[in-house]
Amino acid sequence: MGRQFGSVRNYHSETTIDSVFQWRKSDPGRTQNPVGFYLPTPKLHRPNARLDPDYFDLNLIETFIAVSGVDGLEEGCYHYAPRVQELRQIRFKNFRRELHRLCLGQNLGRDAAVVLFHTADLGKAVMQYGDRVYRYLHMDAGHLGQKLNLAAIQLGLGVSGIAGFFDDEVNDVLGIPADEAVLYITTLGRPR
Repeated sequence: MGRQFGSVRNYHSETTIDSVFQWRKSDPGRTQNPVGFYLPTPKLHRPNARLDPDYFDLNLIETFIAVSGVDGLEEGCYHYAPRVQELRQIRFKNFRRELHRLCLGQNLGRDAAVVLFHTADLGKAVMQYGDRVYRYLHMDAGHLGQKLNLAAIQLGLGVSGIAGFFDDEVNDVLGIPADEAVLYITTLGRPR
């Protein structure tokens, strides 16, 4: 079992989705203070409400995570393997400076403890589903980003999505396979 993920707000398992919606906002400010390693899956409670969006095909989405400040986890870039719930490190270094540049000079990239990259193999997806798959992939990535956003807010973490970045450079710097296109970026960290 992992350690409790650090948070500013007290995590409460019966927090309602309505209260999280009231807290919800993008938080551009971060400190470079580390966060804890284990992120529990918060359960947002709303009677008779279905909170999961209808995803198109999450098997097409990959997640890569650049870690710059997580207690108990080495700095570097990881690939998340969802079937076995495992992080596999693919690059071993602190990427703060590169993340700042890759995210078009936004301090969010540099100051975040964790930067998540949702990617997809566009060629494979188009072959499987046709040209309209571009729309579906971006909607799925947006839904994942929003779920991360709500969970982070419930845990008292700063969170913000980033849609502006240098596509090809992200892959090169972080070791993401060339056939994967970055769809969406989410930053997490301690709020100022």
